[in-house]
Amino acid sequence: PWLLWPTEEERKAASAKAAKDANAFMCQICRQTFMVNARPPLLYQHVISKHEPGTDPKTCFAILADFDPNDPKGEKAAAAEKAK
Repeated sequence: PWLLWPTEEERKAASAKAAKDANAFMCQICRQTFMVNARPPLLYQHVISKHEPGTDPKTCFAILADFDPNDPKGEKAAAAEKAK
């Protein structure tokens, strides 16, 4: 008979993926986790609101190495690159 419900193996795989996605980014200072869909502006906001002033964002999240808080969407950088 055809079953509508996922198998035990499928449930375990889905649960593992959900756990991984929920903890995709972890602050290296306070260990707070962020979901896989968290964007750099949100991670940057965490750094400036939760940690000492002057904390280097890269010490919290490696993904912020090239992040420019004055150009959070990268539009200025893209325009400058296009102008070359």
